[in-house]
Amino acid sequence: MSQLDCDVWSVSEQECCWRRGFSPQFALSSELYLLESGRREKECYWNVLTSVVWSFYALILILIILSRKFEKMADMMNNDVFLAFFTYATIVILKMMFMAPLTGYFRVTRKAFSNWEDTAMIKNPEERKKMLQMNPDVERVRRCHQNDLENIIPFVLIGLLYAFTGPDLSTALIHFRIFVGSRFVHTFSYILALPQPSRALSWVTGMFTTFSMAYRVLTTALYL
Repeated sequence: MSQLDCDVWSVSEQECCWRRGFSPQFALSSELYLLESGRREKECYWNVLTSVVWSFYALILILIILSRKFEKMADMMNNDVFLAFFTYATIVILKMMFMAPLTGYFRVTRKAFSNWEDTAMIKNPEERKKMLQMNPDVERVRRCHQNDLENIIPFVLIGLLYAFTGPDLSTALIHFRIFVGSRFVHTFSYILALPQPSRALSWVTGMFTTFSMAYRVLTTALYL
Protein backbone atom coordinates (compact mmCIF):
# COMPACT_ATOMS: atom_id res chain seq x y z
CA MET A 1 0.00 0.00 0.00
CA SER A 2 1.46 3.36 -0.96
CA GLN A 3 1.33 6.43 1.26
CA LEU A 4 -1.18 8.12 -1.03
CA ASP A 5 -3.45 5.08 -0.74
CA CYS A 6 -4.14 6.22 2.81
CA ASP A 7 -6.36 8.98 1.39
CA VAL A 8 -9.07 6.31 1.19
CA TRP A 9 -9.88 6.21 4.89
CA SER A 10 -10.46 2.99 6.81
CA VAL A 11 -9.29 1.52 10.08
CA SER A 12 -6.46 -0.49 8.58
CA GLU A 13 -5.37 2.34 6.31
CA GLN A 14 -5.49 4.76 9.23
CA GLU A 15 -3.01 2.59 11.09
CA CYS A 16 -0.93 2.45 7.91
CA CYS A 17 -0.76 6.23 7.80
CA TRP A 18 0.17 6.52 11.45
CA ARG A 19 2.97 4.02 10.99
CA ARG A 20 4.32 6.18 8.18
CA GLY A 21 4.45 9.13 10.53
CA PHE A 22 1.51 11.15 9.17
CA SER A 23 -1.35 12.56 11.21
CA PRO A 24 -4.98 12.21 9.97
CA GLN A 25 -5.09 15.64 8.36
CA PHE A 26 -2.23 14.60 6.06
CA ALA A 27 -3.83 11.29 5.24
CA LEU A 28 -7.16 12.88 4.34
CA SER A 29 -5.68 15.43 1.95
CA SER A 30 -3.16 14.67 -0.77
CA GLU A 31 -2.35 18.37 -0.96
CA LEU A 32 -1.34 18.51 2.69
CA TYR A 33 0.54 15.26 2.23
CA LEU A 34 2.65 16.88 -0.48
CA LEU A 35 3.17 19.89 1.78
CA GLU A 36 4.44 17.64 4.56
CA SER A 37 6.71 15.82 2.13
CA GLY A 38 8.18 19.12 1.01
CA ARG A 39 8.81 20.11 4.61
CA ARG A 40 10.69 16.89 5.26
CA GLU A 41 12.74 17.38 2.11
CA LYS A 42 13.63 20.84 3.38
CA GLU A 43 14.74 19.36 6.70
CA CYS A 44 16.97 16.97 4.76
CA TYR A 45 18.39 19.95 2.86
CA TRP A 46 19.36 21.70 6.09
CA ASN A 47 20.98 18.51 7.38
CA VAL A 48 23.13 18.51 4.24
CA LEU A 49 24.15 22.11 4.93
CA THR A 50 25.13 21.15 8.47
CA SER A 51 27.30 18.37 7.04
CA VAL A 52 28.95 20.96 4.80
CA VAL A 53 29.90 23.01 7.85
CA TRP A 54 31.47 20.00 9.54
CA SER A 55 33.35 19.18 6.34
CA PHE A 56 34.59 22.75 6.17
CA TYR A 57 35.97 22.62 9.69
CA ALA A 58 37.59 19.27 8.96
CA LEU A 59 39.31 20.97 6.02
CA ILE A 60 40.50 23.78 8.30
CA LEU A 61 41.89 21.21 10.73
CA ILE A 62 43.77 19.52 7.90
CA LEU A 63 45.18 22.88 6.80
CA ILE A 64 46.36 23.60 10.33
CA ILE A 65 48.08 20.22 10.51
CA LEU A 66 49.70 20.76 7.13
CA SER A 67 50.75 24.26 8.15
CA ARG A 68 53.24 22.75 10.56
CA LYS A 69 55.13 21.51 7.53
CA PHE A 70 54.95 24.83 5.73
CA GLU A 71 56.47 27.64 7.73
CA LYS A 72 54.90 30.41 5.67
CA MET A 73 51.39 29.03 6.11
CA ALA A 74 52.05 28.50 9.80
CA ASP A 75 52.97 32.16 10.19
CA MET A 76 49.75 33.12 8.41
CA MET A 77 47.59 30.93 10.64
CA ASN A 78 49.24 32.43 13.72
CA ASN A 79 48.13 35.86 12.59
CA ASP A 80 45.87 37.59 15.13
CA VAL A 81 43.13 38.08 12.53
CA PHE A 82 42.97 34.34 11.85
CA LEU A 83 42.95 33.54 15.56
CA ALA A 84 40.10 36.00 16.07
CA PHE A 85 38.17 34.52 13.15
CA PHE A 86 38.57 30.96 14.44
CA THR A 87 37.38 32.08 17.87
CA TYR A 88 34.21 33.85 16.74
CA ALA A 89 33.42 31.29 14.04
CA THR A 90 33.56 28.55 16.67
CA ILE A 91 31.25 30.54 18.95
CA VAL A 92 28.52 30.99 16.34
CA ILE A 93 28.77 27.38 15.13
CA LEU A 94 28.41 26.09 18.69
CA LYS A 95 25.45 28.42 19.07
CA MET A 96 23.93 27.00 15.88
CA MET A 97 24.52 23.42 17.08
CA PHE A 98 22.75 24.24 20.34
CA MET A 99 19.53 24.87 18.41
CA ALA A 100 19.18 21.15 17.61
CA PRO A 101 18.90 19.94 21.24
CA LEU A 102 16.74 22.99 21.97
CA THR A 103 14.33 21.82 19.28
CA GLY A 104 14.31 18.36 20.85
CA TYR A 105 13.59 19.89 24.25
CA PHE A 106 10.57 21.75 22.92
CA ARG A 107 9.32 18.61 21.14
CA VAL A 108 9.46 16.62 24.37
CA THR A 109 7.98 19.30 26.63
CA ARG A 110 5.25 20.24 24.12
CA LYS A 111 4.63 16.59 23.15
CA ALA A 112 4.79 17.43 19.46
CA PHE A 113 6.54 14.92 17.21
CA SER A 114 6.65 14.47 13.45
CA ASN A 115 7.46 10.74 13.27
CA TRP A 116 5.45 7.80 14.57
CA GLU A 117 8.50 6.03 15.98
CA ASP A 118 9.36 9.09 18.11
CA THR A 119 6.31 8.36 20.27
CA ALA A 120 7.40 4.80 21.10
CA MET A 121 7.65 5.61 24.82
CA ILE A 122 3.84 5.94 24.92
CA LYS A 123 1.93 2.64 24.89
CA ASN A 124 -1.56 4.00 24.28
CA PRO A 125 -2.10 4.27 20.48
CA GLU A 126 -4.58 7.11 20.87
CA GLU A 127 -2.13 9.14 22.93
CA ARG A 128 0.59 8.47 20.38
CA LYS A 129 -1.62 9.81 17.60
CA LYS A 130 -2.27 13.01 19.55
CA MET A 131 1.47 13.59 19.85
CA LEU A 132 1.88 13.63 16.06
CA GLN A 133 1.19 17.32 15.68
CA MET A 134 2.77 20.62 14.72
CA ASN A 135 3.38 22.90 17.70
CA PRO A 136 3.98 26.66 17.24
CA ASP A 137 6.79 26.71 19.81
CA VAL A 138 8.61 23.84 18.11
CA GLU A 139 8.19 25.43 14.69
CA ARG A 140 9.51 28.74 16.02
CA VAL A 141 12.73 27.09 17.23
CA ARG A 142 13.07 25.20 13.95
CA ARG A 143 12.73 28.39 11.91
CA CYS A 144 15.31 30.06 14.12
CA HIS A 145 17.67 27.14 13.51
CA GLN A 146 17.11 27.38 9.76
CA ASN A 147 17.86 31.09 9.85
CA ASP A 148 21.14 30.32 11.61
CA LEU A 149 22.08 27.92 8.82
CA GLU A 150 21.24 30.51 6.18
CA ASN A 151 23.45 33.16 7.78
CA ILE A 152 26.23 31.47 9.75
CA ILE A 153 27.48 29.24 6.92
CA PRO A 154 28.06 32.24 4.57
CA PHE A 155 29.75 34.10 7.44
CA VAL A 156 32.18 31.23 8.06
CA LEU A 157 33.06 30.84 4.39
CA ILE A 158 33.33 34.55 3.57
CA GLY A 159 34.99 35.29 6.92
CA LEU A 160 37.83 32.90 6.13
CA LEU A 161 38.39 34.55 2.75
CA TYR A 162 38.20 37.92 4.48
CA ALA A 163 40.94 36.91 6.91
CA PHE A 164 43.18 36.01 3.96
CA THR A 165 42.94 39.59 2.64
CA GLY A 166 44.95 40.85 5.62
CA PRO A 167 42.56 43.36 7.22
CA ASP A 168 43.46 45.39 10.30
CA LEU A 169 42.86 43.47 13.50
CA SER A 170 40.61 46.18 14.91
CA THR A 171 38.46 46.24 11.76
CA ALA A 172 38.23 42.45 11.66
CA LEU A 173 37.22 42.29 15.32
CA ILE A 174 34.45 44.82 14.69
CA HIS A 175 33.06 42.63 11.89
CA PHE A 176 33.31 39.40 13.87
CA ARG A 177 31.86 40.80 17.09
CA ILE A 178 28.96 42.58 15.40
CA PHE A 179 27.98 39.43 13.51
CA VAL A 180 28.17 37.16 16.56
CA GLY A 181 26.23 39.66 18.66
CA SER A 182 23.56 40.04 15.99
CA ARG A 183 23.00 36.28 15.83
CA PHE A 184 22.50 36.01 19.58
CA VAL A 185 20.10 38.97 19.57
CA HIS A 186 18.23 37.40 16.64
CA THR A 187 17.88 34.08 18.48
CA PHE A 188 16.61 35.64 21.70
CA SER A 189 14.20 37.81 19.72
CA TYR A 190 12.89 34.77 17.85
CA ILE A 191 12.59 32.34 20.78
CA LEU A 192 11.09 34.90 23.17
CA ALA A 193 8.82 36.34 20.45
CA LEU A 194 10.02 39.89 21.07
CA PRO A 195 8.18 42.57 19.09
CA GLN A 196 9.51 43.65 15.73
CA PRO A 197 11.71 45.21 14.49
CA SER A 198 14.11 43.64 17.03
CA ARG A 199 14.49 40.42 15.04
CA ALA A 200 14.55 42.14 11.66
CA LEU A 201 17.21 44.65 12.73
CA SER A 202 19.46 41.93 14.14
CA TRP A 203 19.13 39.93 10.91
CA VAL A 204 19.90 42.96 8.74
CA THR A 205 22.91 43.82 10.92
CA GLY A 206 24.41 40.35 10.54
CA MET A 207 23.71 40.26 6.81
CA PHE A 208 25.27 43.70 6.30
CA THR A 209 28.39 42.57 8.18
CA THR A 210 28.80 39.55 5.91
CA PHE A 211 28.31 41.68 2.80
CA SER A 212 30.91 44.12 4.13
CA MET A 213 33.48 41.32 4.41
CA ALA A 214 32.53 40.05 0.95
CA TYR A 215 33.07 43.56 -0.46
CA ARG A 216 36.56 43.61 1.07
CA VAL A 217 37.35 40.22 -0.49
CA LEU A 218 36.14 41.27 -3.94
CA THR A 219 37.90 44.64 -3.94
CA THR A 220 41.16 43.11 -2.69
CA ALA A 221 41.37 39.91 -4.71
CA LEU A 222 39.03 40.44 -7.67
CA TYR A 223 40.50 38.75 -10.73
CA LEU A 224 38.23 38.36 -13.76
